[in-house]
Amino acid sequence: MHADRASSLKRYLPASRTARLAIRAVLALVCFAIAVVLSVMPGPAFVFWIAGFVLLGFSVGQILLSVHAVQDFLYDRVPYADRLPRLRKQQIRRMMRHRWVRSIDALSRDQDERRRRREARRASARARRSSASRDTGTTGREKAGP
Repeated sequence: MHADRASSLKRYLPASRTARLAIRAVLALVCFAIAVVLSVMPGPAFVFWIAGFVLLGFSVGQILLSVHAVQDFLYDRVPYADRLPRLRKQQIRRMMRHRWVRSIDALSRDQDERRRRREARRASARARRSSASRDTGTTGREKAGP
């Protein structure tokens, strides 16, 4: 159901990858601007920070685990950082099960699939080149000389 929602969104976007990238960047900047305003004033700024990073291509889990790592770093090196609230891994797992997180993650999932397919194509091309060079007896870098 969430994949249908993401695919129905694509028909409203332009076909050009550059235009889509520009739209995502502008939307990310808008989300960051809203997040900055809501960080000063009361409001759910965290949602807009996450949405901005997702539009830039990060996954929600990656963002939350990075926040956890930064907190660990700060607790070890910054005095009085232990008085700040702390995000625990159990809370991160619970947040990843929420419907809004899954729907936001569905928007960036297509990029991850394309990246995996591209890496698989490159790996198979490397494997073909190395098997072809083994069959001819050269490594591909050597010049056949007299």
